[in-house]
Amino acid sequence: MDKNLSKVLMGAGIAFLVGGVAGAGLTYRDITTENLMHATMANVRVPFADTAASASARFLPYREGVYTLYLSSAGPDLSQGRDDARCGADSLIASFLNYGGLVDILITDPGDRVALGRSLSAPAAPPEDNGWIPVDTLRISPGEHQWTLGVYVCPDGSPPPRCGMEFFLLPPQRYEIGTYLAGGVMRMVGFGGLMLAGFLMIVFAGRAGR
Repeated sequence: MDKNLSKVLMGAGIAFLVGGVAGAGLTYRDITTENLMHATMANVRVPFADTAASASARFLPYREGVYTLYLSSAGPDLSQGRDDARCGADSLIASFLNYGGLVDILITDPGDRVALGRSLSAPAAPPEDNGWIPVDTLRISPGEHQWTLGVYVCPDGSPPPRCGMEFFLLPPQRYEIGTYLAGGVMRMVGFGGLMLAGFLMIVFAGRAGR
């Protein structure tokens, strides 16, 4: 093989290999980030008790946009000795409506300013297909400091709901995660093929240039 052609092939092989590695790395980062955007954050179990109680969780927003606050069913709270049932959405709503106490939700920004405050006596929207019940929405900007989701319960002497409940936030969604992951995997396969082609070109050019 001509020496110049061997050098061209070697250069192309190196470019393919570097491009494949870079593309695969960026695609993996995007998949990881988007998967994080589809995970719930600041999950706070409703602390039903005989006396006033509260629970909170801190969270760091990753993306600017509208975050949705949800109510959903939670399993047994063995740490508190409560054998709560994991209920469906309809039973969850019924349990909430039959509870006479107050449940307050408070979201505060990093400066401890109230960004969202609600006294929830009943869910305001019907449940979604996954059984989550939308409660409210809030526009949040990302930053270096954490926000706080707090849940406060003031009982009235009535028995607490038999259903375990929790509030959580869902970041703004840009893509349908199943379709996005499938596309990301296909891109990873393509970049893997590019790396393999680059490697074979380098090997071939090295042998031919001897």
